[in-house]
Amino acid sequence: MLKGREALYKCSIVLVLLLSSILAFPLPVQASTLHALLLRSDPQAGSTLSQPPKVVRLWFTEPVELVGKPIRVYAPSGAELAIGAASVHGLEVSIPLLAQQKGTYLITWQVVSDDTHPASGSFVFHVSYVAGVWASTTSGNTSQTGFWLQLLAHLLHYLGFALGFGSLAFLLLVLRPLTLVSETIRDRILKLSNYGLLLLIMAEGVSLIAQVVSLHPGGAFDSSIAEGLLLSSFGRVWALRLAAALLLWILLGIARQDYFKSGIAMLILGGALGLLDGTASHAINSLLAWLALLANMLHVTAMGVWLGGLLSLLTLWREKEIQIQRRAVILSFGGLAAIAVIELVLTGIVMAWLYEVRPTNIFSSVYGLVLTAKAASLFIPLLFVAISRKNQHAHKRWWWLELLALLGILSLAATLVTLPPPS
Repeated sequence: MLKGREALYKCSIVLVLLLSSILAFPLPVQASTLHALLLRSDPQAGSTLSQPPKVVRLWFTEPVELVGKPIRVYAPSGAELAIGAASVHGLEVSIPLLAQQKGTYLITWQVVSDDTHPASGSFVFHVSYVAGVWASTTSGNTSQTGFWLQLLAHLLHYLGFALGFGSLAFLLLVLRPLTLVSETIRDRILKLSNYGLLLLIMAEGVSLIAQVVSLHPGGAFDSSIAEGLLLSSFGRVWALRLAAALLLWILLGIARQDYFKSGIAMLILGGALGLLDGTASHAINSLLAWLALLANMLHVTAMGVWLGGLLSLLTLWREKEIQIQRRAVILSFGGLAAIAVIELVLTGIVMAWLYEVRPTNIFSSVYGLVLTAKAASLFIPLLFVAISRKNQHAHKRWWWLELLALLGILSLAATLVTLPPPS
């Protein structure tokens, strides 16, 4: 019997490693990974004109905001041309241009889409003939460094959310009804929440760097771009997220005097932060924005409660008060986690419908493949939960595997937020 359990445990480790290998597989960062896509331009990319254009026009798939110098034009000599102020009319961005040289011109552009994600790219056109320093240049898109930094920022944010608010949900919804909130347990939960606070703040720092790097033509940090970003829709969401983190910090200080009232306030703050996250996701551009925002909030909070609760349980496992009532704690948290799983499934289905993810797109786009992997991966931690119920003396071992699987799913979720749904 023991050998059978050890074999099952080793098979489970293989499953977790398989999920990790999916996450480690490099994603292609092409034009399809941008949230606002360049539909067409005038002059067209790669075209040859008889006379230099007087205006450069770009059309995008959705309304955009201008950041820094949204359009730069470089002459065949390599020098940047002086251009007029850019203007936005619906989906069109245009700038007046005074060009005289013959040869190949380079145009770079950078904008922020409605869901606060950066989009940038470049293309060339020719006047009379191909010549100059840009003659061998091809069209380009957002940097891979920027993409991976965005993904890291989302992952840190979700981890911070789970630790910051999920652990508090465990304290109020599991431990308090069982009268297991001693001073030691309360302090350990608040310490977890403080770790979450630190991750939330770190996430915003990485997010700002990621946005700037994604928009800069050379993939470097530019203070002028950062200044423009802070004045855009991204900057508003960024500031509100930081404000939520600072408010959590204040409430955590109050919690040492009255953990219940401040805990309720912090859970409300977590719900508000989950709603705010929706404004920086695909929800803002979905069929029914209000329903997508609500579904996104419930989805994020459900994952936070499940992951944060599991981390709290593992942290408190050896505490004397918990050891005495372990079975009651496990049953109570099991019910809470079951509700979170149902919420994750239902809201995931709603969001997939609202984002118009068609069956034909599931295997023909990066977004569809990641979405499929995330949905399939949900069965792995559920399998560990089922096994742990049958192996009453090995709960903790299976919970560590459940935790690793949840972290893998969280990474896939961060990838989905970074990628756009297929158009």
